[in-house]
Amino acid sequence: MEIRDLTVAQASQHYPVRLQGVITFFDTNLFMRFIQDESAGIYFFPFVATNGPTLTAGQLVELEGTTDPGEFAPVVQPSQIKVLGPGTFPPATPVAYEQLASGEQDSQFVEMHGVVCAVDFDPQKKYYSVEIATGGGRLTALVAQLPVNEKNLLVDSTVRIRGVCASRFTSRRQLFDIRLLLPRPTDLVIESTAPEDPFAGPARPISQVMQFAPHNPRSHRVKVAGTVIYRRDETLFLQDETEGLYVQTRQADSLLPGDRIEVLGFPARGEYTPMLKDAIFRKIDSGPIPAPTPITVGEALKGDYDCRLVRIEAKIVDRARHSPDEFLVLESDGFIFLAYMERKTHGVDFAYLDNGSKVAVTGVCRIEVGSEWHVGADWRAKSFNLLLRSPGDIEVLAQPSP
Repeated sequence: MEIRDLTVAQASQHYPVRLQGVITFFDTNLFMRFIQDESAGIYFFPFVATNGPTLTAGQLVELEGTTDPGEFAPVVQPSQIKVLGPGTFPPATPVAYEQLASGEQDSQFVEMHGVVCAVDFDPQKKYYSVEIATGGGRLTALVAQLPVNEKNLLVDSTVRIRGVCASRFTSRRQLFDIRLLLPRPTDLVIESTAPEDPFAGPARPISQVMQFAPHNPRSHRVKVAGTVIYRRDETLFLQDETEGLYVQTRQADSLLPGDRIEVLGFPARGEYTPMLKDAIFRKIDSGPIPAPTPITVGEALKGDYDCRLVRIEAKIVDRARHSPDEFLVLESDGFIFLAYMERKTHGVDFAYLDNGSKVAVTGVCRIEVGSEWHVGADWRAKSFNLLLRSPGDIEVLAQPSP
């Protein structure tokens, strides 16, 4: 389709065009309309006409109109659309994630394989959003009907999807995201189902998450177990006997520090240590909160305590005045670091604490790697901070000298 090769200036000349092809996706609520012939697919603007034809995916149509630069790639502004009858969908082109992310497949009917990480339903748009890990990255597919009775049954399945690549872009015509629009329920095919009982099987130690394992692919969920040390919104931290782990979860069930849980999630790279994304969990028992490990700044910067509950003695340099979270600026052994706490009530930030006080702070250690990572015992992180759970995580050891 030569229209796609036009520059912005050329497409702005509104050259007359006549196309014959199949509508590959059509939904006025989503503002998505695509037609594809034997050469390529392209987006077309709304067609406004009295007693115009009812359009739907799968129709063979003849479209007359003019070129337009569009907001990302060249498009067509129709002046007339004639429905010729039922059409045949073009064969879906197998693509890799990198091809979609480059923008080259914009408006094309494509095919991909991947593992389903999460499924949500939008009652306003009336579409399921299926997040799929493809190996090269993640993307979202929109489909009106699922091949399972409950959306959670689709998670961790390996699927084949066919759909139109819809680009999302900035006002400067720059790509920032892509989605696949699936026109038919048959365009989402389960190739291998998820385990019937996702929590069946033994949990692995946290230390084994994303370790080298040539015969154990990381595309599916893994199961770990541990004790909750921190929970805020979608952020969850737990630790077992030796390691801590950051877990991202949308499950709203209440958890408290000390609860022992099993977690299923998709392994992903964290800031330093691995994390689990799109996780679900189940509570096994309740127990005592793990005792924090006393460490020094030097030990924190080694990275061995990332995502673990620690205790550090330091001096208060300053307190937050106006910020979404309360935080302390702390100094220990000549190093400055921050300790954050969720703001739950209005009032004076840490008003009961004085600058210069010596304190012991307990919280979840988070490492900021920096750009100077190398293999060796002498490596140190650029910085770190602590996530505090409550004012009880701050113990005043000594007041400042008068």
